[in-house]
Amino acid sequence: MPKVFFIDNGIRNFIDNNFEITGNSLENSFFNYLNNSYRYENIHFFRTQDKKEIDFILNGMPYELKLSYNGKSLTALNYFKEKYEKV
Repeated sequence: MPKVFFIDNGIRNFIDNNFEITGNSLENSFFNYLNNSYRYENIHFFRTQDKKEIDFILNGMPYELKLSYNGKSLTALNYFKEKYEKV
């Protein structure tokens, strides 16, 4: 299932009725940053059926955004690395 991002964060915040910085708003802002440097066709994400997710993949490199990090292993990054490092 594709992800949907807004080019205008203000409209995203208005529709969501939330003007606080959340994981979704951070991810949307980062998408806008990437969208200024890369063609949107080259910006990908990764999600498995059991909900392992990588926020962004650019040129085969995974990028994961976290507002808070508890020090635990990032299982989705480890899974992606094991599955696609040899490709």
